[in-house]
Amino acid sequence: MGSPADWASGTPTGFSGAVTRWKDGFLAAWLRQHGFAQQAQSAAAAATGVPGVEAAFDVYLRHLHPLAPCEVTFDTGSLQTALTVPYGQSREIDVPYWTHGVGFPVGAVDLENAPPGLTLKEQRLTRREGNLRIGLDTRADMPAGFDSRQAQLRVAAGNFVIAGSLVPVPYRVLRPVGETVVRVLVGAVAGVALLGGSRLLAETFLPRAVAMADFDSSTIWKATTEWKLGVGGLFIGGFLIVVGAMVAGFYGFLAAWRKSEA
Repeated sequence: MGSPADWASGTPTGFSGAVTRWKDGFLAAWLRQHGFAQQAQSAAAAATGVPGVEAAFDVYLRHLHPLAPCEVTFDTGSLQTALTVPYGQSREIDVPYWTHGVGFPVGAVDLENAPPGLTLKEQRLTRREGNLRIGLDTRADMPAGFDSRQAQLRVAAGNFVIAGSLVPVPYRVLRPVGETVVRVLVGAVAGVALLGGSRLLAETFLPRAVAMADFDSSTIWKATTEWKLGVGGLFIGGFLIVVGAMVAGFYGFLAAWRKSEA
C-alpha cells in the first residue's frame, strides 16, 4: 500500500499495478499456494459489491492486513450560508471532500440531529476525492425563523475518519417574503386600530373631553365591560372585538395554509 507520502500526490503507480494483478487472480492464487485460502476467500467476500475496483482492492487488502484509517476532509467553507432556503422551497449543494493517508475511503456518512427535510443524497464514499450532495427541503416539518440551526456530518461506518471528528452543517429556513410583509402590515394595522382607534372612539362618545394620554386599549375595555361609557361603550367594545377577530382569523388562515402546503 505504501506510505502516506506515496499517496500525497495521487494514487501510486505501484498500487495501480497491484490492482491489475489482483483482478487477474494472481494475488488470490499466491495466497492459496501459501496456505491462506480461507483468508483469500473471506477477503474476496468482503470486497464483493464495493463500487470501484480500486476501492474494492483496498477493502480486500485491509481485510488481510489491518491498516491505519485514512482521513477525509470536507470543505466546511462551502457550507456556511449555502443551506439558507425560503420556506416552501428546496435546495441541493455539493460539498467537496478529499482524502489524506494511505488507501481509499470506503464506508458511509450520515447526519446527526438533522430534521426530516435535511438529507444526504448519497451516503457512501468510495473515492479519494469528490463531492457529497446535501439537500434541504423546507416543505417538510421544519420551523421557519431568523435563527440558524445546525446538524453534524459524521462517519456511520467505514475504514476512514473525518478530520475534526464532526462536520457542522448549518441550515436556516427563511419565512416567505410575502408572508413577512403581510405580518408587518397586519401588525401595523392592528396597532393603529387598538391604540388609536379606541382612543378616537373614546374622544367621540365620552360626554367630556378626554386627553389622549388618559386612555389606552385596556382602560377603554375595562370601562366598557363595567358599563361606564354608556351606549358609546358598545361601539368601542364591538370595535375591539372585531379587530381581535381579524387578527385571530389571519393566524388561523396562515396555519391552515401551511398545513395544506406541507
